[in-house]
Amino acid sequence: METWTASGEDFQTAILDFPIEEDWILHGPYADKTLVRNALIYDLSNRMGFYAVRTQLAELNLNGNYKGVYFFMEKIKRDRNRVNVLSLEPNQTDNSVISGGYILKIDKTAGDTEDSNFSGDFVYTEDLGFRSNYGTQGNVLGYDPYGNKRGEETYFLYEYPDPSRINQQQKDYIENYIREFEDALVNENFSGPRAYEDYIDVASFVDFFILNELSANPAAYRLSTFMNKDRNGKLKMGPIWDFNLAFGNEARSQIEGWIYRYNENNPGDLWLVHFWWTKLMQDPQFRAAIKARWNEVRSGALANTIITTRIDAWVAEMEANGALDRNFNRWPIISQPVPFNALVGQTYEQDVMLLKNWITARISWMDSQIQNW
Repeated sequence: METWTASGEDFQTAILDFPIEEDWILHGPYADKTLVRNALIYDLSNRMGFYAVRTQLAELNLNGNYKGVYFFMEKIKRDRNRVNVLSLEPNQTDNSVISGGYILKIDKTAGDTEDSNFSGDFVYTEDLGFRSNYGTQGNVLGYDPYGNKRGEETYFLYEYPDPSRINQQQKDYIENYIREFEDALVNENFSGPRAYEDYIDVASFVDFFILNELSANPAAYRLSTFMNKDRNGKLKMGPIWDFNLAFGNEARSQIEGWIYRYNENNPGDLWLVHFWWTKLMQDPQFRAAIKARWNEVRSGALANTIITTRIDAWVAEMEANGALDRNFNRWPIISQPVPFNALVGQTYEQDVMLLKNWITARISWMDSQIQNW
């Protein structure tokens, strides 16, 4: 949603102590009966120093009609208090400035076209973004891009500058940058200096990996995947986005198994994990960076007590002011499986305990795997 003046003009303002902006999101976590999965992962990301959108519990009344518990949150957007990359205007074409800033995403095309049907999810055009030269195995794609997506294709969509404002010189720059990175990565033999590191901020790739694997996010790497590049800077992953199905809430989100290997169990999916992640995980240096960072955050931001205490705080807040009762009177879905649910408790308290137990088991499994690298 946008904040407007009475005359219908964009109006920047501070809401709930968030930094001033004009674009916001009200997220109703209907399929997540604990209501806290998205807020939890964003909170953990920020505790790690890896920007994610700020969130605040809220209840929504729309024109007198009670809608239930929502999270008021920031929209992913270029802003010095959000994705802090320099602005890039349509009239800027000089080589000295077109290196940034950019925000790209790997995602469905829903929301970027006028087609609201399923067909609007998988039709990619040159106006919206560009395709990788490589398939999910690092193989060169020998056919033309665009049109109905094939499973092995990965498209990078323009988020900032958006498709209506990005100019051809800017398109050429960011596409060539991604291509050079991919060429370096696909040809890497990990026997000396890593050429691919000239193009990416490795620390951001590590944090992105840890958060998506911690939550076993079934959409990780292949959908709702954002990345950004500042002027004269390297490509960074993030911010993270959309974890409603994570933390065991959907059947593909399992306690054991790496999500970056999603393609092995779901080869027929139309959106598969790009070759970046399997290739990076073949690099002993990249795995060592994950191990070092994992050990660091496990004693701090990702400590078990930090996670459970944060969940308990949100639950206590909703219980204390009666929000839980109002929400589930409005939406009587406790004990009822709704689309995508794999964990279904008989009470709200059981749903929360299932989440906590799942996280504890997932962390234990990751601990055992990572320490053996």
